Amino acid sequence: MLKQLTIIGLVLIIGICTSAFSQSTVRNATLDSLSRSFAQELDHRRPQLYYDLLASDKLADRQLNEDPSIQLMYIDQRGRPVYFATMNLNAARTVSTDDVWPGGSGGFSLDGSGTALGELGVWDGGGVLTSHQEFGGRVTQQDSPGSTHYHSTHVAGTMVASGVDPSAKGMSFAALLAAYDWDSDDSEMASAAATMNVSSHSYGYVAGWYYSGSDWYWYGDITISATEDYGFGFYASVSHDWDDIAYNAPFYTIVKSAGNDRNDAGPGAGGGHYVWDDGWVWSTNTRDPDGGSNGFDCISWRGTAKNIITVGAIEDIPGGWTGSGDVVMSSFSGWGPTDDGRIKPDIVANGISLYSCMDGDNSDYDALSGTSMSTPNVSGSLNLLVRYYEDTHGASTPLSATMKALIIQTADEAGSNPGPDFKFGWGLMNTLKAAELIQADSLQPERIIEGILTNGNTDQYNVVSDGVDPFRVTIVWTDPPGTPPSPSLNPTTSMLTNDLDLRVEHVASSTVYQPYVLDPANPDNAATTGDNIRDNVEQVYVSAPAAGDYVVTVSHKGVLLSPQVYSIIKPPGEETCIDSDGDGYGDPGHPENDCPDDNCPDDYNPGQEDVDQDSFGAACDCNDNDENINPNTVWYQDSDSDTYGNPVVTLTQCEQPSGYVLDDTDCDDADENINPTTVWYEDSDSDTYGNPAVTLTQCEQPTGYVLDDTDCDDSDENINPNTVWYEDSDSDTYGNPVVTLTQCEQPSGYVLDNTDCDDSDENINPTTVWYEDSDSDTYGNPAVTLTQCEQPTGYVLDYTDCDDADENINPTTVWYEDSDGDTYGNSAVSLTQCEQPTGYVL
Repeated sequence: MLKQLTIIGLVLIIGICTSAFSQSTVRNATLDSLSRSFAQELDHRRPQLYYDLLASDKLADRQLNEDPSIQLMYIDQRGRPVYFATMNLNAARTVSTDDVWPGGSGGFSLDGSGTALGELGVWDGGGVLTSHQEFGGRVTQQDSPGSTHYHSTHVAGTMVASGVDPSAKGMSFAALLAAYDWDSDDSEMASAAATMNVSSHSYGYVAGWYYSGSDWYWYGDITISATEDYGFGFYASVSHDWDDIAYNAPFYTIVKSAGNDRNDAGPGAGGGHYVWDDGWVWSTNTRDPDGGSNGFDCISWRGTAKNIITVGAIEDIPGGWTGSGDVVMSSFSGWGPTDDGRIKPDIVANGISLYSCMDGDNSDYDALSGTSMSTPNVSGSLNLLVRYYEDTHGASTPLSATMKALIIQTADEAGSNPGPDFKFGWGLMNTLKAAELIQADSLQPERIIEGILTNGNTDQYNVVSDGVDPFRVTIVWTDPPGTPPSPSLNPTTSMLTNDLDLRVEHVASSTVYQPYVLDPANPDNAATTGDNIRDNVEQVYVSAPAAGDYVVTVSHKGVLLSPQVYSIIKPPGEETCIDSDGDGYGDPGHPENDCPDDNCPDDYNPGQEDVDQDSFGAACDCNDNDENINPNTVWYQDSDSDTYGNPVVTLTQCEQPSGYVLDDTDCDDADENINPTTVWYEDSDSDTYGNPAVTLTQCEQPTGYVLDDTDCDDSDENINPNTVWYEDSDSDTYGNPVVTLTQCEQPSGYVLDNTDCDDSDENINPTTVWYEDSDSDTYGNPAVTLTQCEQPTGYVLDYTDCDDADENINPTTVWYEDSDGDTYGNSAVSLTQCEQPTGYVL
């Protein structure tokens, strides 16, 4: 987790940057809630139709069910089946990752070691063959898939294969990898997000044309468009969900394939195919190729999320990048824009003929192509960069926005025009350049900033140019999730929630440089510059800078939904600090300074005593006996007066404001009972009452814990302080519903059951067996019974009648000896029993 704010690269003139660390917190409780919600939602999305399609023997259904690259996932809100598909069709050299390996030209020796289990993850179409010789016990399957899958194993190998076969060496070849299949992926991602840094997803929703191996299928919704699948470019609820996970886990980077749909043209004009119309039906209607006539707008659903890295696929560059002409687009990789005009893909990498592990046996390999292969190329390389950042920055983990900004800032140019486009995104990933920037950043800070912009404020930073080298500034922010539009064709409603703006101004000339913009209505046009109102990524490129001072400004439009954390990256510049008194604070009136203005600007602090050694002299320090209190002190609002402050609401000043404290660790500033000293009690039986013997002390509510500590039996949800006990006077374990006590511990002579109808007789309760007494002689027939508490009419407790049709015959009947067989008995010789003895009469 981020241990301290990384202020690397630019000097803050105006605004708040020092509280960015406290803003960048993992919201564990929200992630736990999302995980449960996603799991429940998936269950609800699997009605009987889902199971009927899986069991169907119809040809159209059977072909899909038997296809190893596709799986029915659920039924959408429009009653249509939704399928996941793997995205198949010499990677390290193309993105320069081999240059940062041990022995590489960059001199870095990065191999992914130090990656803990759960920090790097992969979700895919099945299980990984974890016993493969390339993994050496470093891959752990976290769930229970039905079988291993060739695609999952291949992707995992591209990420972490050790290089037993050198041609199959993975990007992070010494890292541990947590593997999952794609069932319940949303729920599992939310659950894992708190500790995960990078995950790879080489699959996606089937959209447009799909060939099953026997027949073509068209997945568009004919009620919305009969020719184009609206899912391309569409920001759906599943896009929102991944943005939501990323927003609540700001150190977690989700890497997703752009898909291979471009140029899928189906069977051609008038060709036969299946289309969904309350079931798969045969059709010969003509429909558009995926990507239409120009190839644009063919990235589906999740690939359109804002806060992820969407990866396109290019041809291999065996000798490494030397110019944009080296970057050749694959024939299949999905192109943007999104329906609201955002830039996708974000980055490209090699996706052609990647050689990696397969699941046939422990030494099985093969080459596959597709954005499925370019994606683990990027995710495995990103993991190297995360680990290197931690190693060089005091174990601080970078924000996912920082990682995205890093690979965009250092990407190699691709495409026929400078700047981004809807084919290659921001260019070809270059791991070496990214590592070099991290290294330079650690040796001489002021290259990367993780900052925060609050409502109505503007952040400004200085850049000094020598007038020779061009420079660029990149900003990325993890935006709150957008509100998906109703299913429709190409809705242009913006999905951007917090619209930040990046500007660079040359101070001497007042020339303002604006960020790149693209025109989604003319997607093949070159990038221009202007006001970017669509993307949560902006980049300003100054190709021919005049020498002198530049001011970088971060501002926002409208009202921010919440204070917005952002990451900004720029090339190194000169460090300037005009400081007359040498106290580390620059003289006021020098905007070129890379150090903060003097804390005593009137006299530059000459010769002042500084008792607490906080670099603020007694003349301008409001408390010179406390090094934590000075004009730069950040105070945190404490609305609930529990002495723990809200990290989002701050004031920077020397004197303590009323209702503010120095602590910034409160996770719920509206409740005085919840703070870092809160004791939570385990609630194993989920009855909302906790076990006082099992506790955790922390701010966020742990899963399965509550504030209450009054449970006396946490293994039984029926026993807690609200339990009603019923008197059991006759000790038959059935209680009297009229006489009760409410308490946790079981009172003596009381039980949980309340179904006794006669608590004075232990023989009468709900398990009492009553016997029919047809002859009303008070003796019952053992063959005819009723089990209940109340006595049924015509039934008795006795079951010893041997003739229930005759009231004169029962266990008390007296029989008389009839020695002469004349049917008249001797009153002096008798037997008392139910059955008639031989030689006796009544």
